[in-house]
Amino acid sequence: MVLNQARMSGSSFKNATLRYAQFENADLSYADFSGASLKGANLHAADLSNAVLNDADLRYADLSDARLGGIQMNNARLAGAIWLNGIPCKPGSVGQCVQ
Repeated sequence: MVLNQARMSGSSFKNATLRYAQFENADLSYADFSGASLKGANLHAADLSNAVLNDADLRYADLSDARLGGIQMNNARLAGAIWLNGIPCKPGSVGQCVQ
């Protein structure tokens, strides 16, 4: 699924399967990704401010240069995700990126 530069602020993606989706530079602010699978998704430079990612699978997703202000990530799986600074999160990263 290619949604680069899409404007999807406030959209609901609850429990959606979005593995390897392309959201580069997309506006996903205030979107709800609760329980969604975003494994390997490209979220490079996406605006995820105030988004809900509780219980989401973000393993190996690219979050480099993303905007994450006000985000909720309770229990989000982040192992192997490329963090804002371009460094991968360590195995076992849940809810926050451990580098």
